[in-house]
Amino acid sequence: MANQHCIDVDPNTFEGIKSGRLRVVALLNEPPHQDIKRNHIVCFRDTQNNDKVCVRIAKRTTARSFEELLGKVSGTELGFEPNMSTEAMVDKMLLHHSRAEEETFEVVGLHIELSL
Repeated sequence: MANQHCIDVDPNTFEGIKSGRLRVVALLNEPPHQDIKRNHIVCFRDTQNNDKVCVRIAKRTTARSFEELLGKVSGTELGFEPNMSTEAMVDKMLLHHSRAEEETFEVVGLHIELSL
């Protein structure tokens, strides 16, 4: 189905999505993610045990960097603690990606709603 996508995520991200704590998922805006649009269904799969949770995309927020994304989306929507500094949040988001990847692809925040 053209309007359904699957993305593998680490167990912590998966639990944040499943619990509703994570309301915006930050990703590199690389080619597979560029096709994800509003009202599409994205199924996130836990890389540890292959559990799956599907969500509807309510909105996309694009930015040139994770830091810029944090100027458009709150850290708590991204699953961070309210008192965490912007620098610490960016450092956490860069654990899985390099600055070069961030500069090449830019980033996207997928605003999600649990759907299925």
